[in-house]
Amino acid sequence: MAGSKNSINGSWLGNYYYDAGSQPFGFEAVFVEHNGSIEGSILDDGQLGEAKVFGKFADPMLKFTKKYNSGVSTVSYEGIVTDEGKKIAGTWTIGNMAKGKWTAWRQDEEEIPDLQTEDELDETLVLEREKVMVRPMTQKQK
Repeated sequence: MAGSKNSINGSWLGNYYYDAGSQPFGFEAVFVEHNGSIEGSILDDGQLGEAKVFGKFADPMLKFTKKYNSGVSTVSYEGIVTDEGKKIAGTWTIGNMAKGKWTAWRQDEEEIPDLQTEDELDETLVLEREKVMVRPMTQKQK
């Protein structure tokens, strides 16, 4: 629907990947957005466990920092909300030490898609960034 705004509020299931063609690592996230600021929590399937999330959301762009309760290094995330607010895809970094890609789907959706390969995720990110770059101007922007 034209003019509708995506929301990131709610529960999400996702996977993150290291650049070196790693297997996916799963996570559960809960985001709460208010006036462009977000906070929430993420629970990784691995041994790092739970983390707090703080960041910004300006549809369709999402940026946040994940800080583990265990004190491990913080992780910076960027993503684009797509599919009418049902999917987020993007990249993550830990300073200059590590980087990779991530994707998440609304947990309340009836069906979570199969895991994507890293190449499929790359293709999705490129296509979604292109869509954002070529959005038609609204009356307000003209």
